[in-house]
Amino acid sequence: MTRAQIVTLARDYLQEAGTVPLSSALANDLVNEAQGELAEVAEYSFASFTVTGGLVENQHDYALPNTLVRARAVAVQDADGNLRTLREEQTERGMDAAYPSWRTDAAGLPDRWWPAPNAVWLHPKPSATYAATPLQIRGSRTPPDMTGDSDVPVDLPARYHRTLAKYVAWRWLEIDKESPAAQKWAGVWKSEFDRDVARLRALVRSRFDTDGPSIRLDPGRPVPDGWLDDEV
Repeated sequence: MTRAQIVTLARDYLQEAGTVPLSSALANDLVNEAQGELAEVAEYSFASFTVTGGLVENQHDYALPNTLVRARAVAVQDADGNLRTLREEQTERGMDAAYPSWRTDAAGLPDRWWPAPNAVWLHPKPSATYAATPLQIRGSRTPPDMTGDSDVPVDLPARYHRTLAKYVAWRWLEIDKESPAAQKWAGVWKSEFDRDVARLRALVRSRFDTDGPSIRLDPGRPVPDGWLDDEV
């Protein structure tokens, strides 16, 4: 469905339940808000990012791209020019337990990564040999906003396009505090939206378990061409 079709459907859902008309500008804004909300909770959209500047000599931590929701895989370029995925560790505490000297280990080509607030950490820290070489992060993201009436949701399965219209109906009716009918229907559309979210999350999880973004990229194995494409 296009953005215009999603807005039209949202107006159909609203019908006469609300007492305040929904402007086109606000409807379009709510559609994009819905897409962002759905992408954050269901993680259905994936992208690959090239971190600007690449690896930095003796630096463990690297900020995440603004549109990244969760990092799922990290890759660096080895001395032969091949991109290699790193082994994921769980936490800094886990590194302390398994590799007590990691903070003072000699620099080299990173072979492990772990998530931190708004960052990924690498070990070992890069040596001068690998300074400014590519650092790639793949994960779930917030897709770009729809800016035109003919735009369609990015990566969202077609049967969930209606979910965006349900979100618009819920959020708009929720504003109309003076109307009992509006509050009643806001609850209905919120329940519909929440149900769709649960189903989409289950779908994404099942697909990720069998064919996720890093499932076929073993540590030390070159990353296939085309895996890493966006730059931040």
